[in-house]
Amino acid sequence: MLNTNNILTCSDLTIGYKLSSGFTQQILTGINLAARKGEMIVLVGKNGSGKSTLLRTFAMLQPALGGSVMVQGKNINSYAKSEWARMLSYVSTEIVRVQNLRARELVALGRYPYTGWMGKLTEHDEDIVEEALTQVNAQYLSGKDITKISDGERQRVMIARAIAQDTPIILLDEPTAFLDLPNRYEIMRLLHRLAGDSGKTVLISSHDLSLALQVADKIWLIEEDKIFEGAPEDLIINGNFNKLFQNSELEFDVRTAEFTFKKKYNRQIFVSGDKNLCRITEKALNRIGIKVAGKAEQKDRILISQKGEEICWELTLGENFWTVYSIYDLSFRLKQYYFNQN
Repeated sequence: MLNTNNILTCSDLTIGYKLSSGFTQQILTGINLAARKGEMIVLVGKNGSGKSTLLRTFAMLQPALGGSVMVQGKNINSYAKSEWARMLSYVSTEIVRVQNLRARELVALGRYPYTGWMGKLTEHDEDIVEEALTQVNAQYLSGKDITKISDGERQRVMIARAIAQDTPIILLDEPTAFLDLPNRYEIMRLLHRLAGDSGKTVLISSHDLSLALQVADKIWLIEEDKIFEGAPEDLIINGNFNKLFQNSELEFDVRTAEFTFKKKYNRQIFVSGDKNLCRITEKALNRIGIKVAGKAEQKDRILISQKGEEICWELTLGENFWTVYSIYDLSFRLKQYYFNQN
């Protein structure tokens, strides 16, 4: 692996935790990874695979059980606390619920490594807090009680706090957990932009594989006792994504780069027309157990066209012909014809 611009590396790392009995429970061993400046890395894996433990080990919130972690060429255990707080910031899954704490005050807590023991903000600190709120589009939340804002808004504020801490590395554990779909996309887009624009290394754990494929420069994929790494496309090409679903009803479709349910197709039909509409139609047909395949001259076929301002699906099934104006009606006709569903 090229060492150019590596800011974080781990060598032969073992992670896990100490049990109350005094013994240790290892989760992953022999971990060798590297993160470069200015890239967004998404850590994915099944529940209990060690994602949070790895992040907490990097953040020095729990000790490594073996091996080493280096940040900017220096072992993390040799950093003084004050120096470390300027090197790495961490956003956990814990929801902050402190009464009468306003959003701006929470963001200002990110300046603690720079304010001295009195914690007094200078004009420079205030400017950084304001800029952090601006970067996450949360200026309007500045004076609001954090217990009275939405989960998505609170997550923006937590990210702003990490930005205000002004560290070259930002770790986030499941930053889109508990968020609705629009907020998940917005938060991930924000983090991707942060890495690209500021040159910070952003490392997050996530269960949202489809979203990770769209934003990650690199993915660390935990599968059993190994971690695979590479660009999303690398893991698609070499088949590592499918390792996550070997014993499930899901599979990764290399052609569409999407996760789908494993299906058994009972029928096949030819579809022609606008490329985008064909793709959408194919998804609907797959859902009801019909595979898109074959040739134009076969008896079962669909032609997608536009009549005036309306999109229509001209459906030919043997000697039968229908024109429908929605995928819902198309699906109904196909299920009625092939599967005798009313």
